[in-house]
Amino acid sequence: MTKRDYAQLATLADEYGDQGFRILAFPSGQFLNQEYNDNSEIESFVNEKMGMKDKLVLFEKANVNGSDAREVFTFLKDNLGGGQVSWNFNKFLVDCSGKPYSRWGAQDEP
Repeated sequence: MTKRDYAQLATLADEYGDQGFRILAFPSGQFLNQEYNDNSEIESFVNEKMGMKDKLVLFEKANVNGSDAREVFTFLKDNLGGGQVSWNFNKFLVDCSGKPYSRWGAQDEP
């Protein structure tokens, strides 16, 4: 699933990047602790192995669910519904003014 997801995100970045579209990636270890422990390892994997250098903004690893979740995820979940982030590669679309627009699960293609 990972290669497919990154390939789809790269296509979006290439196709819509010149129109202001940005991909913000938030790694989390909350899903069977599948993410690397070290942020530099995550960055290396995403940028070099998955070919995403200059195609997304990569944030440091943090929680997306629970009382210590990143505030952005509390905001997105509160505004778009759907409850907890259920797995890696959940997708949220936010317009250029910061208004949440839509949400998709891990299995949904972007």
